[in-house]
Amino acid sequence: MDPVELRHILHMNPELAFQEFDTSNLIEKNLRSFDLEIERIAKTGIIVIFRNSGMASPFTLFRSELDALPVREMTGWEYESKNGKMHACGHDVHMAILYGLILKVIEKGLKSNLLFLFQPAEETNQGAKICLEEIKKMGFRIKNAVALHVTDEYAFGEVATRRGVLFSSSIEVDCSFKGQAIHIAFKEKGKDAMKGMMRFLERVEKSDWKDGLVGFGALRCGSVRNVVADECVAYGTLRAGSFEKNLENLRILEKIGMDVAGEFGMEFDLRTGAMTPELIVDDTMYELLKDVVENMNLKFVEANIKFTSEDFAFFTREYPSLMFWLGVFKGGERVGLHSPKFLPSDDVIDLGIDLMFNIALKMVEGK
Repeated sequence: MDPVELRHILHMNPELAFQEFDTSNLIEKNLRSFDLEIERIAKTGIIVIFRNSGMASPFTLFRSELDALPVREMTGWEYESKNGKMHACGHDVHMAILYGLILKVIEKGLKSNLLFLFQPAEETNQGAKICLEEIKKMGFRIKNAVALHVTDEYAFGEVATRRGVLFSSSIEVDCSFKGQAIHIAFKEKGKDAMKGMMRFLERVEKSDWKDGLVGFGALRCGSVRNVVADECVAYGTLRAGSFEKNLENLRILEKIGMDVAGEFGMEFDLRTGAMTPELIVDDTMYELLKDVVENMNLKFVEANIKFTSEDFAFFTREYPSLMFWLGVFKGGERVGLHSPKFLPSDDVIDLGIDLMFNIALKMVEGK
């Protein structure tokens, strides 16, 4: 099966985080025909192992994500998703590129120790951390890690990254106020958790988060229209250029909540969910990418830091790493990642394979 055909099948049959059984089975089945060493990782992921330089030599790791999003596709493509989920973040393309890279490494007989990771659950910011822990237990010594991400922010074939922080750190937060329910006709005798939440959100919006941000995307308050809400919960996220800055903002957020709760005579609780560090691009790897892009006659773009998060960040904290954007925009409307209309063309797959292979060549052979 060629990479484009694989992409079509994956796109039609997307699976959510830690449910990517059919996805990884399909990839593994096709790679097994090459008599490769393949291991399961993080339950639904796979890792493909090339031992071509002896066990004493460290490995270079290339990574793709497996998971899709709970988004109903609206592209009208002939290979449109069949199950109400969607690869709206381009992970089907990433998998096809990594699969194609493996085929090209076999074809060209590249002599180096390489790991190819098909990682589950990137969208939940949990998969990379689990994979990293298991890879360490397997005893692999890794010298570098590489990943890419397609986007329609940049024109087709443009390559973008930056030294240092490329993606922000993120912390998921659930903030809740608990009051006292009472019929709306006697609301002055109750404690309206919704009113406390409104005051809290107003102060959050007016606060100075320096170089970071705090935002809430969902609320759950009360149960019926004519009873004061006894509880109100806001679900949000903190983003900053460093994990340490995020922790500082987390303490400020909790103080705001406690102050508001004290004013209204309520209880306030802050709980954290997934925490992801900032993603750091190594200086040497940055320069290596620029050289590769120039040699391929592609356009290199100096990227800005993004307040989106990426769990490949866990790898970048452990090893000198490279992550970059690969542009897919060919005209028309820029819909952005996670859109039900996001649909990179198949053309980017071969380009991505060549780009990653040239990175591998330069890294492992110094060419």
